[in-house]
Amino acid sequence: MKKLIVLSLSALLFACGGEEKKEDSKEKKETKSKKISGFSGAEYSFSDSSVEPRYARSWSVSVNGSKVTFIIRSYEDILIEEKFDLNQEQANLINDVVTNLEGIDDLKHNGESGSTAEGLTIYSGKEVVAEAYWNEGMNPSITEYGNAMKSLVPNFDELMESTRINGPIVFLSDNLPEDLNLEEFNAVAEKYDFRVVPDSESEADFRKKTNELRNKLMILVRGEDWRQKFESETGNSLADLNI
Repeated sequence: MKKLIVLSLSALLFACGGEEKKEDSKEKKETKSKKISGFSGAEYSFSDSSVEPRYARSWSVSVNGSKVTFIIRSYEDILIEEKFDLNQEQANLINDVVTNLEGIDDLKHNGESGSTAEGLTIYSGKEVVAEAYWNEGMNPSITEYGNAMKSLVPNFDELMESTRINGPIVFLSDNLPEDLNLEEFNAVAEKYDFRVVPDSESEADFRKKTNELRNKLMILVRGEDWRQKFESETGNSLADLNI
């Protein structure tokens, strides 16, 4: 699990944040069973099982200062990275669930290759106060922690769904040449697992962001050179469609 170096959170955000005494921190790292009374950042991660890259979706939520970072991956490929502001109510929630974590030392990974797994890391400044990577040993306080971290992403389900591949991958175009027969074009494009729909009403930034994600999905399905192969094999230009 990737470890993030986080900065101290504002005292206005984490009531129990800040540096703990060195003796206390050392004792907690050794036992991992005592309550966490001082921390400045947190991360939760879910690692998907070993399936094809087009289906694999792992994700993580981390709190760093007053920012929340949400990342969706297919193995090492980052599909989405979004940042959100952490408000006081959310900070209080994370403070409560972290300081009430129990049984971290009971969280174990059975070593089974390719299985799903979860992970947590709690920081105090640059020091790791507690960490675990597991697929066995869940308890209510750990479940509450994972749910709380997930709740920091306001459109979690929507973002996850946007990375699902359930058919041809749809690109948006605001520039369809007059001589283009879109029906015929898509009949060919769908043999390469994508299609194009006209869209001249949405914002340019939205179309760009949408098409960037869908290009990443196409790479999972067809490989890095999918555009070059499509254009050379069909004689169609994607640049003419602004995608």
